[in-house]
Amino acid sequence: MLHECVGNHEFDFGSDILVQRVAESKFQWFGSNVRDKATGNVLGNGLDTTLFPIASTAQDGAIQVGMFGICTPETPQLSFPGDKVEFQDILGTAKRCVDDLKARGADVIIALTHVSIAHDKLLAKRVPGIDVIIGGHDHDPFTMYQGKTFIHKSGQNAYWLGRLDFDIRKASGKVTVSPAWKMIANQNVTPDAGVEALVHKYMAPFMTADHLEAGARQLAVLSLPLVTKTSVMRGEESNFGNLVADAVRQELGAQFGVLNGGFVRGDTVHEAKSQLTVGIVLKEMPFPRPAVLLRIQARDLKEALEQHLRHYPLLSGSFPHVSGLRLTYDRTRNTPEITTFQDELGNNVDLDDYVTVATTKFIAGGGDGCVSWKKATLLATDDTIAQVAIRFLEKKRLIAYPEKEGRVTIVD
Repeated sequence: MLHECVGNHEFDFGSDILVQRVAESKFQWFGSNVRDKATGNVLGNGLDTTLFPIASTAQDGAIQVGMFGICTPETPQLSFPGDKVEFQDILGTAKRCVDDLKARGADVIIALTHVSIAHDKLLAKRVPGIDVIIGGHDHDPFTMYQGKTFIHKSGQNAYWLGRLDFDIRKASGKVTVSPAWKMIANQNVTPDAGVEALVHKYMAPFMTADHLEAGARQLAVLSLPLVTKTSVMRGEESNFGNLVADAVRQELGAQFGVLNGGFVRGDTVHEAKSQLTVGIVLKEMPFPRPAVLLRIQARDLKEALEQHLRHYPLLSGSFPHVSGLRLTYDRTRNTPEITTFQDELGNNVDLDDYVTVATTKFIAGGGDGCVSWKKATLLATDDTIAQVAIRFLEKKRLIAYPEKEGRVTIVD
């Protein structure tokens, strides 16, 4: 029995494309809180809840297992679901699903979720009756109990395979669930021949001589390492983030450049003396989102950057990487704020001035909940961020970005 819970990145190409992919898949999709506005049904004819029996040696007979699935309500700020989809409240949805499953005789209830660990904990605290939460969305593995609810996440990008085993006992109407889990590192593992053949089938159109030659085209050589580790991109200044922010700023002719850390996906370190190729840049920034040039009042830009930083010290895809700016974010204040807001020459930016900023279309639309960007005026749209970076790198040829330049400083 195969089940999947829809997540925010399923909407990266819009809800219509997602519905097509769901129809083509051979497993069932949960989207208990993801509704088609026109019909009120789960998007793509997905599942709201399901109930199935598992064999038991208990005298009370088979154990009934109920399941439902929850997607992050922040999807409209994280991706591109469009206006045909409604993301309903997760607590209300979970309570409704638990009540429905209990009424149908569920002994054990499992929630598949694609929400933050904070939301998983909230579900466990506020919705009685959930025995197990199996979650995604967060990039790091996580296993814990919140009250009587067992919560497990296996991390990102198949770095780990998580195996969960449950000892479920039922006697005199009382059910106990005892979990055991194993995390298997996906290192030095021989690929499954069948899976490898399937991947090759779908990759074949992109493995032609022309594609391979284009991907291997050298853009620049690194004098110093470039870091794209998720833990860095989402929590501190990164030299790769600085490079891309410089690229969009210079190529679009802006005063400043801003890139959200979640835009970069390579999660690696490119060592000194290695080459940056077209293929590497496209792998690092796979989202086909264009760079845009905006005009915005500096006061609103400062407010937007404070919104980017609001999750710190938690890792967040909103963490900003900047070009042409030097800023200090002071978290020791009652209300954390940017206290130093200067250009690259050390001059204070006049908050009443209007400035030009190059960034991603995603950010310009208020992505990651950074809504102050919506006050900006769109001046121009360019190539994708990756293509803009490629143009920039072709002109440089030799890249030497120090690990830190003090563009973003955090005071704790």
